[in-house]
Amino acid sequence: MRTYETATIWSTSLTEAELEKELDKVRKIIESTDGTVRGTDAWGRRQLAYPIRKQTEGVYVFISWDGDEAVTGGIDKHLRITESCLRYLTLRGDRSGNVPAGTGPAAAAHPAVSGHAGARAADDDDYGLPGDESEDEEETEVDE
Repeated sequence: MRTYETATIWSTSLTEAELEKELDKVRKIIESTDGTVRGTDAWGRRQLAYPIRKQTEGVYVFISWDGDEAVTGGIDKHLRITESCLRYLTLRGDRSGNVPAGTGPAAAAHPAVSGHAGARAADDDDYGLPGDESEDEEETEVDE
């Protein structure tokens, strides 16, 4: 069995009870195929980067679970036909049970976790282009 994380964005028109009912359906799909739900992380209502089905906000929920690859097909089928689910994505972890770096709630909350927080390699700052002058270079004075 491998570790997976399913990220979902739900319509804001759902009540708390309706959202929990939909999440229970996903949990039942996982557990019906001998999978186990490791946890659920609800981020709540967030602004979308672009409108999806004419909605500008969505409710973000992440479900971490262990199971076989066959379970992802059942989850995909269910979420595809569920109109209140705006978007979903299932990520597969490595064999040790870790979800890939740069994904999941921790990476989005803390951009430095993903390693793409604007860090540059030590040799990236000098391409030899006009106007690219290093602070280490000494300026030479011309005697006239």
